[in-house]
Amino acid sequence: MFSSLDRADFSWGRLRLALPLFLLMWLGIVLLLGLLLLLVQAALQKQDADGVSARLEVFIDQYRDGISLHGQGGGMDLAGLNFIRIVSSRQHLLLTTGGQIDFSHLTELDPLSHAVWIYLTENNQESWVISSMQTGGLIIQGGRLGHNLQPLFIRLRQICLWLVGTALIFLWIPALLMVRAALAPLIGLRENIDRSLAEGGLSIAGQKKYFIPETKGLYTSLNQLAEHNRKLMQEMQGSLDNVAHDLKTPLARLRSSAEYALQPGTDEQRLRNALSDCLEESEQVLAMLRVMMSVAEAESGTMRLALAETDLGSLIEDVKNLYEYIAEEQQIRLELVLQPDCRALVDPVRFRQVLANLVDNAVKYGRAGGYVRISLIKAEGRLIIKAADDGMGISAKEINRIWERLYRGDRSRSRPGLGLGLNYVKAVVEAHGGRIEADSKLKGGTTFTITLPLSKQQGAI
Repeated sequence: MFSSLDRADFSWGRLRLALPLFLLMWLGIVLLLGLLLLLVQAALQKQDADGVSARLEVFIDQYRDGISLHGQGGGMDLAGLNFIRIVSSRQHLLLTTGGQIDFSHLTELDPLSHAVWIYLTENNQESWVISSMQTGGLIIQGGRLGHNLQPLFIRLRQICLWLVGTALIFLWIPALLMVRAALAPLIGLRENIDRSLAEGGLSIAGQKKYFIPETKGLYTSLNQLAEHNRKLMQEMQGSLDNVAHDLKTPLARLRSSAEYALQPGTDEQRLRNALSDCLEESEQVLAMLRVMMSVAEAESGTMRLALAETDLGSLIEDVKNLYEYIAEEQQIRLELVLQPDCRALVDPVRFRQVLANLVDNAVKYGRAGGYVRISLIKAEGRLIIKAADDGMGISAKEINRIWERLYRGDRSRSRPGLGLGLNYVKAVVEAHGGRIEADSKLKGGTTFTITLPLSKQQGAI
C-alpha cells in the first residue's frame, strides 16, 4: 500500500483532511473489537458457569441422601469441582481438592451468589467460577478454577489491544488513499486547466471517470465561466479598439494643430486658432476618460453623489436645449411632456449625464422624420421619466444585455461609442435608489423608463 502513495499524500494539508477519516475508522475498530470482546466474554463465562452448575448438580445427585454437616468429607467425589461449600444456618463445611483457597474470602461471599472469574486469594493469581444451589435446607456452593476459558479470553483481549495499537499506524494508509480519491477530480481539473492554458484555449475537458453528478456540474460551471470570460475578453478587445479609434481622431487633430502652430512665420491669430483647436480636442479626450472613470466608480460601488433637491423638469429642458440642434440635423423632433413641480433628491450633474445619454442614444439611432419624446409624471408616490423614440429598436435577444459593460449590439457597432453609456446610466439610477427598464421592438422604437422616489418634502404633501 505504501508504494501507491507518493510524497504529496503525506503533505500537512492532506494529513489534516485524512485525520477525521482516520479517527472514524480507528474508533470504529475500537468499538467493533470492544463489542466482540464483550460478546466473547459473555459466551465464555456462560459456558464456564453452566459447566460448574452441571457438575454441582452431579455432586448433589451423588450424595442427595448422605449430605450432612456432621459427616466426614474425606473421600467424597467433588464431581470435578475444586471445592464444595455446604452452608446451614449455623455451620459451614468446606470440601476441597487442594490448592490455596482463603476460606475467609468464602465466608464473606454470599452463599447464594453465582460468580465467574473471581479471585479468592490475596495475590489474585487464580480466578474461580462459582455456582450455588439449595437442597434439603442446605446451601451447596461449588467452584472450579477458571483456567480453561479465561486464559483464552485474556489472550484474545491482548490480540485486540495489539490490533488497536497497530491500527494507529496502518489506518493512515486507507485514510490517505480515500483523501487522494476524493481529491482526484480536483487534481484532474487542475491538470486540465493547466493543459488548456498551455494550449491557449479556455475549454476544460473533464475525464469521464470523474463524471459523477457533482464533478460534472463543476466542469459545466467552469466551462460556462471560461466561456463568459472569453466573451468578456472579446468585448474588452472590441472596446479597446473603439477607444483607440475614438482617441485616434482627436489626438491626430491635436497633433496636426500643434504642427500647424509650429510652422515658421505663423502669426498670432493662427497661433490662437491652433491653441483653441488643441484645447477642444484635448477636452474631447478628457470627456472619454471621464466616462470610463465614472463607469469604473459605478461598478466598484464607490460612486459619490452630491445630492440636492432638484427640479427634474428643468434638467430635462437643459438636455433638450443641448441636443436640439443635433436632432434638427438628423430631422428628428424633440418633444417634452412634463408635469410641473416634479422634484427629487438627485445629483444634478450625474443625472443630467443620465438624461443626456438616453437622448443621445435616441437621436443617434433614430430615423429621419421620427421623434424623441421625454415625459415626466408623478404616480403612486414616485417620479416616472420616459424616453421614447421610434428608431431602429433593439432585438429581443439583445434587450437584456444592453446594460452590460462594453456591450454593443450588432446594429450599433458601425456608430462611434464605447459601449459604456447604458451601463453607467443603470449604475447612476440605482445609486439614487431608483430603477430603469427598457422596452423595445425591432424597427419599432425603444422606451426607457426611469422610476425615482419623490423628495421628502413632496412625499409629505
